[in-house]
Amino acid sequence: MLKKYILILVVFISSGIFAQNVEFDKDNFKDDKDGLKSAKDNIKSGDEEYLKGPVFYKEALKYYENAQEFNPNNAMLNYKLGNCYLSSIYQFKALAPLEKALKLDPNIDPAIHFALGQAYHMNLDWDKAITE
Repeated sequence: MLKKYILILVVFISSGIFAQNVEFDKDNFKDDKDGLKSAKDNIKSGDEEYLKGPVFYKEALKYYENAQEFNPNNAMLNYKLGNCYLSSIYQFKALAPLEKALKLDPNIDPAIHFALGQAYHMNLDWDKAITE
């Protein structure tokens, strides 16, 4: 019985190691303060457009893509990037960032499942689209 609990604990710990949300924080990027500042500025500009609604996601996309190059392991950035792709002519690109966002933070936003359903649909993965 104790072996079962240890095994479960090891699985949870190891899964956390491989899927960690990396915040845009100076402690996470001590060696690249200029890159962090630039990424934060891009996120701020992207958020200004994103908050205006889906019509403006195209404008937000370029800022989010720039921030993504600096830190591809931020759940919220991946989520917003995926939503922007869904509202663009590049809908098929939405799947990877949305899947990554969910992996990095399963509680990112309940609406991610709807967005994932759309992304799977755009990538012709009907069974996963229906599940989401």
